[in-house]
Amino acid sequence: MGLTAESLARAAKRHGPSGCKFARLRDALDDADRCCGFGGTFSVSFPDVSVAMADDKLDAATACGASTVTSCDLSCLIHLEGRAAARGLALRFPHIAELLA
Repeated sequence: MGLTAESLARAAKRHGPSGCKFARLRDALDDADRCCGFGGTFSVSFPDVSVAMADDKLDAATACGASTVTSCDLSCLIHLEGRAAARGLALRFPHIAELLA
């Protein structure tokens, strides 16, 4: 599914405050194609690496001023939300379908 400027504008109007801006995390993170660190049993087999990978993503999100992180992968969202809660970060993690509905 391609995200268009129109679909993002609709989502911002419905779900964001006035002046809401969308930024791609890939623009804020040098290696955005890297996994969030959950990856099935990866997080169980390599918990320290898994946490570090999630923290890299969260650091990039907070560095660009994000208040919301979205994805089409629910397991990524759950993993990142858990790490954000553990770190006391005030970020939201809705599924992309929630924003585009």
